[in-house]
Amino acid sequence: MANLSSSNVLLEYSILFVFAVDRSLMAVLQYYFLISFTNTKSKFGDCSLYLLVSVLSISINTYFNLYNLFYSRLIFFLLTFLFVKYVIKKSTVLSIVLSLLVYIIEQLAYGFIAPFNYLLFINNTDINIYKFVINTEISFFITIIIVGFIYWYSAKKFNIKTVKFDRYSIILIMPLLLIILFWQSFEHTGYSSSTINIDTKLQTVKLLMNTSLTKEIQAFLFSSIGIICVFFSLFEFKKLMQYLKEEKNKAILNQQIHSQKNYIEEAKSRLSQTMSFRHDFNNHLAIVNGLLKKGEILKAQEYLNKLEKITSDLSFSCNTGNVVIDALFNNKLSIAKQLGIQVYCDVIIPSNTSINDVDLCIVFANAIDNAIKACKFVDKRNRYLKLSTKLDGGFFMIEIRNSYNAANNYTSGSGIGISNIREVAKKYQGAISIENTSDYFQINILLIISLHYTDISEQLT
Repeated sequence: MANLSSSNVLLEYSILFVFAVDRSLMAVLQYYFLISFTNTKSKFGDCSLYLLVSVLSISINTYFNLYNLFYSRLIFFLLTFLFVKYVIKKSTVLSIVLSLLVYIIEQLAYGFIAPFNYLLFINNTDINIYKFVINTEISFFITIIIVGFIYWYSAKKFNIKTVKFDRYSIILIMPLLLIILFWQSFEHTGYSSSTINIDTKLQTVKLLMNTSLTKEIQAFLFSSIGIICVFFSLFEFKKLMQYLKEEKNKAILNQQIHSQKNYIEEAKSRLSQTMSFRHDFNNHLAIVNGLLKKGEILKAQEYLNKLEKITSDLSFSCNTGNVVIDALFNNKLSIAKQLGIQVYCDVIIPSNTSINDVDLCIVFANAIDNAIKACKFVDKRNRYLKLSTKLDGGFFMIEIRNSYNAANNYTSGSGIGISNIREVAKKYQGAISIENTSDYFQINILLIISLHYTDISEQLT
């Protein structure tokens, strides 16, 4: 900021008031850029708070005379970061990126109008103080238009509609820091260095500009290149996000195709066994009927018990209180029994909650499929699968443990199946934990069922 040499305190405060109004307009633009770029709902209270943050930044800089110093930038950055992090509630990395973007775009916009300012204030003779204020407002108005356009264009073209890939935002930090570094180096060459002398008696102002038109044109060119670099970085980041999203969708699609293939194979196996049993059913009835006619009731009962064992192997009964999960268990767990896996089911699904049946199927289907795969590598005598649930207030806990052979190459704690389970837990503000030993694998899923969220299929697409 220019140095003011004046004996009229009221005049100085009037100029500071105009400056504060201008900064408030800039703060409004910055706020709407932040919420538009992050696709966040605007709130009047948040906007007012950001205005206070901007005023606080100005007050600190003015009180400690920190203008054109590194500390003034640091204060602005920290206050913006805290606002994004704790008010808009974005991740640490994204908060850093947004704080850098807000600062860079504003500073580069001042470089855009550098030649115009030079021509507007090139007359170093004394001018009326009111004309000086009007010229200053014209300059700032043009800056507002440029900044507003860049903010609007950036938010429209590169807004972040999801935070799933938030951790990748860190790749934006390096190019943005380099732009700031180059801009700071350019400022140290004397760009826009000036001194204002105010004569309160004559009500005139004399602006002494310690720069040249060439230097101001260089500032314009540098700002143009800087904005292009910012747009290019955002464009490449958006392309990366689209690529990662497509890859994730492909992985989910492949997993769904794989699940469908498994289901078809399971259905074929069950159908084959059912048809075989039906084919021999009349023979079984004839044998039972013959034993009864001979009066050998005990042998008939023994034979019926064997038939009951055969029919029980074709299905698995587990009353969870949810018909969808019952059907899933009947299919999945009966396959497990046919593979020699001892199944223990103590699952009760609470009714009248926000848990979506599709989400529960994703959790249990993926976990059971992984458990069955792991059990195939275990000796048949030691194969087991235990499923249990517990409801504690608004917390619904699922525990799934299966036998495991650490010597094999199969890792049940990885893959898209576990990833999908994590997505469900995340949707319900819960978490998963995995315990993997040499002889068993256990996954614990915590869901907070007092909260309601959109269908998980919407989050995975």
